[in-house]
Amino acid sequence: VVGLVLLVTLSLALAPDSVTRRLGTTLDFQQRAATSNSSRIILLRVGLRMAQDHPLVGVGIGRFDDTMNEYATPRERQLLGFDVYEASHNQYVAALNDGGIVALAAILWLLAEILLGLHRRLRRPNVPKRYLLLAFAAFWWAQAAHFFVEWQLARELFWFLVGLTGAVLYLTEERQPENKENHTFVMQPLRPPSPAG
Repeated sequence: VVGLVLLVTLSLALAPDSVTRRLGTTLDFQQRAATSNSSRIILLRVGLRMAQDHPLVGVGIGRFDDTMNEYATPRERQLLGFDVYEASHNQYVAALNDGGIVALAAILWLLAEILLGLHRRLRRPNVPKRYLLLAFAAFWWAQAAHFFVEWQLARELFWFLVGLTGAVLYLTEERQPENKENHTFVMQPLRPPSPAG
């Protein structure tokens, strides 16, 4: 833990000005203009209003931008300007907006399956490639947290990583050894039929 704190502190101290400025605007909740952070908060509010009006089936896949003006206040529209926003920048709210409770349940199920699968593998003694499983588990926990501030299901890389994780889970699955006796085939010599006597 101490090493992690030192690593983060050192990284921030050595980070270029562009990175520290970006962090500064992201964490500044008092700005009047639409910064990255304030626009995400506005989009989250708009998305929650949409979800409240359309809880079962959402507003439709990819329809966030078409319907957001109906749910944004005049001040929110002014702060956002004329930018096009595909989603609320929160994967969980975006799922509610696109497909309602069913879509949100599907996202949560996918994350639960991945995380529980990794957890089951890591609990086994002598699991091969433990470091790989730990890396994937850390990634998916971070991804689940990152979903609160980002929308990624439409990106190909996300689905590639889902497939890659599935492959890792398959490769580290505990398999029972095959029972060779049931698969043995022995050729018997052909015998002529016995004469009926």
